[in-house]
Amino acid sequence: IAEGKTVGIVITSSLLTLRFGEAEDVKNQIEKLEREEEEKWVQTFREKFAKKKVQLEGKQRIELEALQVKLRNALNEKLKIREMELEKLLQRFQNLKSELENRQNLELSKLTVNSTKLLSRMAVSRQSVANINASIDNYIGSRCT
Repeated sequence: IAEGKTVGIVITSSLLTLRFGEAEDVKNQIEKLEREEEEKWVQTFREKFAKKKVQLEGKQRIELEALQVKLRNALNEKLKIREMELEKLLQRFQNLKSELENRQNLELSKLTVNSTKLLSRMAVSRQSVANINASIDNYIGSRCT
């Protein structure tokens, strides 16, 4: 029995050594598999991240283009409004200019008529004065003789 225990201990010790070597091999295989799995997970994560990044960039590019179109449309609308306001101002200016020209023409016409009347009165007055002077000269001439 004592011998059996010794043999049993030796066998157990050999088995333990054998089992320890197998356990270390299994541990190394597990660590290798874990590294491979982690590398695979990291690679998958990077691929998904890159894909999402491309999708996000595409979405942002589309949004940017939409904003640019919206901005361009708003700018064009403002330009149209300014152009219409300018046209209204130009029309108002033309109307005021025409009104002033009409007033000036009316005033000029009145002035011309009044000037003509005044000149005719003055001509009549001069004629009358000349006639009176001639009559006075005739009267004086007839008295002196």
